[in-house]
Amino acid sequence: MRLIIFTFLLTACGWLPKDHKEHDTVNPIDALRAKRDKVLSLSKTNLDSETGWPLDVSCDGLTLTAPYVLAGGPSDWFKADVNGHLYRDALHQCGPANGTSTTTGSQDGYITGALVFWRRHDASPVSDVLNFLASNSNYAGDPHNGTSLVTSPVVNTYKIMLALLQGQTPPKPVDDPTPYQSGQQLTILTGFRAHLLVWQILDRGVIYGALNDLEYQLLKDQAERQPRNVFYTAVYNKFTKGDQSQGIALLMDESMFPSDQLASNQNKCVPYLWSTDDTPSDWAPCPNATPQKYTSIDFLIAASIILGEI
Repeated sequence: MRLIIFTFLLTACGWLPKDHKEHDTVNPIDALRAKRDKVLSLSKTNLDSETGWPLDVSCDGLTLTAPYVLAGGPSDWFKADVNGHLYRDALHQCGPANGTSTTTGSQDGYITGALVFWRRHDASPVSDVLNFLASNSNYAGDPHNGTSLVTSPVVNTYKIMLALLQGQTPPKPVDDPTPYQSGQQLTILTGFRAHLLVWQILDRGVIYGALNDLEYQLLKDQAERQPRNVFYTAVYNKFTKGDQSQGIALLMDESMFPSDQLASNQNKCVPYLWSTDDTPSDWAPCPNATPQKYTSIDFLIAASIILGEI
């Protein structure tokens, strides 16, 4: 009888082991948030000492530093902004003058950077962007070529943003058969063009607060075409309130997105996966290449969307 009482007291006080099955299950969202926090902390070790921008973005700095900032990165993205002219890099050096790029600016940065402006919630720099583009025939930089042309859908996104920031009612987006391709025949885009398409729809959805039927369809097409592209599936499921579990599982894959160190070309060949289609040449490791650390911007932006922070 004394043994029974003694055992009961030990159990009640927590001194005897219990069945811990209820502690074995970790909420996937909590696990992703914990991993995101670790990777974000690690990412800060891969920033340029002079500019504070990621080391692995080069002349795509404007385009790729924007999602890094949206995901919590400490870089000052507005170092690229001079009165609405968004330069490719923080030091305004990339361009034809030194052979590093064909133009001083590109549409891509205006697309990924729209939500950086929106988060700042200041009409003045958005107005500067529209004024600069209007004065430069809607080209992002010099010289004027197809790479630097900012198409009307992107300009219209900034016009919608400015109207909202000024307390005005913006025009409602309509179902246009070619709203994202500047008059080209509507097709299923691939590669980096598909990536920019999804970004444009994300911009519209966040800034305007809703998508139209065509935008939903375009997102669905890309999510189904590239089911391992977590950026595509995360954006689609964000607006359809869909199941993000597959995307979470892919982001939790330590072989591609490690949490104890920054990802490198030993995990995947390119620093930012989502702008490329799922092919071994980009998505597989490059074991024979000189080791290069990545800032893990792809992981961070996709995780932030799934976590509801964008």
